[in-house]
Amino acid sequence: MILSMGVDISKKKADITIYNDVVKKNYVITNSVSSIKRFLKKHSDVDRIVMEATGTYYLKFATIANELGFYVSVVNPYIIKKYGEYKFKRSKTDKIDAELIAKYGYENTPKKYKITDKLRSKLKSLLTTITGLKKQITQNTNRIEALSQFPNNETKYSIKALQKVIKAIKREKSNIEKEIQSIIKNNFKKTYELLDGIKGLGPGCNAAIIAYYGDFSDFDSAKKAVAFAGMDPIKHESGSSVRKKSKISKRGNKVLRALLYMGGMSAIQYNKQCIKLNKRLKDKGKIGKVRIMASAHKLLRLAYGVVTSGVKYDPDYLKKSA
Repeated sequence: MILSMGVDISKKKADITIYNDVVKKNYVITNSVSSIKRFLKKHSDVDRIVMEATGTYYLKFATIANELGFYVSVVNPYIIKKYGEYKFKRSKTDKIDAELIAKYGYENTPKKYKITDKLRSKLKSLLTTITGLKKQITQNTNRIEALSQFPNNETKYSIKALQKVIKAIKREKSNIEKEIQSIIKNNFKKTYELLDGIKGLGPGCNAAIIAYYGDFSDFDSAKKAVAFAGMDPIKHESGSSVRKKSKISKRGNKVLRALLYMGGMSAIQYNKQCIKLNKRLKDKGKIGKVRIMASAHKLLRLAYGVVTSGVKYDPDYLKKSA
């Protein structure tokens, strides 16, 4: 009989349930390396550990458990949410969530979690940092704009201070971008060159694809790669009368999705296939955001194709093969 461990992790603690049809035990431990190791060593009889991919809090527990030889699964929170709805779970506490995750692990066989190599983890961290720095630049630029509206020069000092902050942030952003390019050049050169042949995928997009997908070996189809970024369409239909507009799921990583969206903005101007796609959607009356996201979707599928095949991108491939 499978013994499943469900883990609901927050910044400071981990609520844990160990479950099968006979046993159900609840625990709370601090989210620290020593506590996790000590707890896992006491429960070496567990067959499966399941947790949600929420933020970065799960990484410590998942990595330690993997190193200790446990079968670890990290699942999309959306899956647990739907499983809870199926089980008619209406209350929500950390303890209840841990129990729900444990029961999911007992009744299902989720995919084993693959620890991302350190270089790709570093790339993810650097990309997330750049995203945060860009937001700070925008926020401070907006503050300067607001302060500049005062008529009597009373905000001069504040504006100068913010300009210095922006300059420092830009300097750090540039340093991080150089570090990203250095990591890619020295470790992922072949993949980068394949991606770089696709117009619309700039350095940021290429780095994000390498960081989050690697060589796409964890994805057996482009469809699953798209879903991982949360760009898969979802439909709302009920009977014959309720038909809402389709939209993307947004269940995946938002940093990755945002960078691909920026790539989509470029692709509708410079990528032949995306230019045609944009025109076709525009003729159908689709708004700009929808057209850009469709182009981002297309770019990711193209990236999947060139990386998994090892063949450079050819925008006229379909014409030549016809």
